[in-house]
Amino acid sequence: MPLFGVKKKTFNWSQPFALTLTYTREFSAKSLAKTTAKEMARLGSDKTGLNEFRDAFRACIDDVIPGDRITALPVSDSEVQFFQNGKDRCTLERPKLKKDFFEIWLGDKSKFQCNCSITWSRNCPFFRLTDYE
Repeated sequence: MPLFGVKKKTFNWSQPFALTLTYTREFSAKSLAKTTAKEMARLGSDKTGLNEFRDAFRACIDDVIPGDRITALPVSDSEVQFFQNGKDRCTLERPKLKKDFFEIWLGDKSKFQCNCSITWSRNCPFFRLTDYE
């Protein structure tokens, strides 16, 4: 049992969650959208309509500077709602978008994984997984 009797929950795709990315450097929205689509393709996302997703994601977000946050909240298996610095920006839809988008950070083949196990209360330097139960 962990210290203070606090039990860690193992991450479960079927449980409610949101992913907040807090940026430590500047990125253009164009670069973020391009990299997102490229990573989705690398991880096996269907390439059909991926350019349209990239363009819609680009239109959804602004450039980021250090301290900016983008939060992604899965609405369903095919819809993800995006917030930037707490402001609701858009909801995008694409078949299997939940899996395809979040696997960029949470999947076994992620380039961005932390050296820590995926849990509901993760303390990682790159991103924060938030439990919305």
